[in-house]
Amino acid sequence: MKRSALILLLAWGAASVNAQFGEKNAIYGANEFNMGGYAGVDISFNYVYDTRLAVRIGFSGNTRIAKTLPSDYSPGVVGILTLGANTPRDNYQSIHLTFGYIQKLSSSGIARVNLSIGLGYAMTKVPYNWQRIDGFLVENYTWDYMRDNSMSFVLNPKFEFPFSRYWGLSISPMVEFYKGGTFFVVGIGHIFGLLRGSTTPEAVPSAEPVE
Repeated sequence: MKRSALILLLAWGAASVNAQFGEKNAIYGANEFNMGGYAGVDISFNYVYDTRLAVRIGFSGNTRIAKTLPSDYSPGVVGILTLGANTPRDNYQSIHLTFGYIQKLSSSGIARVNLSIGLGYAMTKVPYNWQRIDGFLVENYTWDYMRDNSMSFVLNPKFEFPFSRYWGLSISPMVEFYKGGTFFVVGIGHIFGLLRGSTTPEAVPSAEPVE
């Protein structure tokens, strides 16, 4: 009997702590598809304290057709058959840590903006040293890749729509300033996890009885 009572007490305590944690904290993941100067994906882990203060760590992987691609470049027969899969591309990746402040855009909490800034580490890989060759089955150019890494400064306001306590959508423009220039994309995706506290409406006090 005592063991059963102890188990029930422990279960009640764990549920109480979990409920309190969920009202003050949010922990969730985000997965977005990027569009803009590049195309790619952004994956992040987010923590929010007291519905206002946010920390985010993320990874962004993006690519585009090389900006230095010669005007007379041809992918060859192989490239045409593979829909240009072998076309040389600029690649941009970054790891970033940002800190933000969350402002609710609706009283219900299903629309909010996370105004975040932070630092990142950018990794670029771009083709250069183009050399023209006689190519028919394959490309008519050869090239080398130049790699570079640098610290970056990140601006990443994120508009979030947690339609339920555990799932929602997000729109996230991101600007990253790094040694090689400026990176800009807009991410659209979903957020999932413990997004916000419960939205149970407060009880409306009843009218005092008339004497």
